[in-house]
Amino acid sequence: MAEFDDIQQVLENLVDRFQTQQQMNKFGLAMIRIIKTRTRSWRDVEGKRFEDYSKGHRRRRVALGLPVSPQGKNTDSMMVMDPVSGMMQKIDAIVSNDYSNVVLDITDPVKKKIASYHNIKGVGVKGKHLRKFWGMHDKEWKIISKIAAADIESILADLVEEAQ
Repeated sequence: MAEFDDIQQVLENLVDRFQTQQQMNKFGLAMIRIIKTRTRSWRDVEGKRFEDYSKGHRRRRVALGLPVSPQGKNTDSMMVMDPVSGMMQKIDAIVSNDYSNVVLDITDPVKKKIASYHNIKGVGVKGKHLRKFWGMHDKEWKIISKIAAADIESILADLVEEAQ
């Protein structure tokens, strides 16, 4: 029975060390980075390229000095009118009080409404253009899983070292 108690204690220690504010922040920030990087490279949640801007919107962006075509992963070329207070900058990772999960949300109500037009209702004339940027696909979840696996291995190694 002592072996079972030892295993149970190791698992409880693992959960206690894994479910922390720091750990959940790490996952949340990784998910935000994935969404922003993909969106800035003009790709939707399934990896498909976004439609080009309409002529009218292209003219408005040019007048504001903003890019109008994809320019790489690190360029604010898509859905970022303002790199400080723009829609993509208002994504936040909200950690549950018990540290069991993290949820992404757009915390500014105005930016959240704009995001819903891009992602769900459509933008432009009669909601014609959808840019489904919100969410993550299987390959992106695998990235988060690898982060979790590496962290679990590190925590277990620390627990083993402490037990010796």
